[in-house]
Amino acid sequence: MALYGVASNVGSYTRLNGKAITEYNAMDGDTRESTVSEDSIFVPGLAFSAPTSDLLDTAPDLIKSMVDTSAKVCFHGDCEENAGGILYQGDSDRTELVFADDSCGIPLRLGDIFLVREVEIHDVRR
Repeated sequence: MALYGVASNVGSYTRLNGKAITEYNAMDGDTRESTVSEDSIFVPGLAFSAPTSDLLDTAPDLIKSMVDTSAKVCFHGDCEENAGGILYQGDSDRTELVFADDSCGIPLRLGDIFLVREVEIHDVRR
């Protein structure tokens, strides 16, 4: 039996609040909650283990440019709609990585697999 159709995980999220993790899967409506142990580091998704913007700055085959994004980026409640970002684009394969225009290097988009719509950063803009 063959299954056909279109699936989308738009609306899915992972939220870390202190040590509590909430994960919502928009495809099945399931919400899971768990806790991060005191001696661990939580990485909410593949995008946050991607190369940092500092590392990408040294890659000779990447084109770097400033772009507007569709993301709302907030630093301590001071928000910017369609925040500026730094686009790194592969010269040959057209891979696109977009990071917030901030020294923290927060990923906002990784090709077609990851897109941030809104991020609240509890730190000062650098």
